[in-house]
Amino acid sequence: MNKIKLCVLPLLLTMAWQTSAGSYYSSGSLGGAITASVSIEDKGIYNLVISVEFLSEPFDKAPFTSDNYEEMLKRLNVEWRGVVLKQVLQSSNYKMSDLALLKQQIDHELDKLIVQAKTKHRIKPNTEVVYAIGSFYLVNLNNE
Repeated sequence: MNKIKLCVLPLLLTMAWQTSAGSYYSSGSLGGAITASVSIEDKGIYNLVISVEFLSEPFDKAPFTSDNYEEMLKRLNVEWRGVVLKQVLQSSNYKMSDLALLKQQIDHELDKLIVQAKTKHRIKPNTEVVYAIGSFYLVNLNNE
């Protein structure tokens, strides 16, 4: 009986590994999120959560398969955090109405970062870089 168990166990492990090997998923985007504490006038301190995603596989894949483009996306995936954090920390106190303007400023700064990255990585200026500010919301720290 023990010999059968010893023979069946490696067989089951091999079959389980082969089954899970086909379940690998490669996301078509690169991204992440940052959180910064901000003071909202007359409301208190909140965490502002912002996420940005860069699409690594746009519809027309031809210019997006080069090593330069992939390296640029990897770099943008890191550098956007500094740009966004810099924008958020420019003010120590926000009004609720300021948040829409802040989001527009972040969008503008990301566009500038992309233009600089294209130049740095020798990517054609008209090459499309698709990104989205996926999350932009406040988390109340005052109520537990």
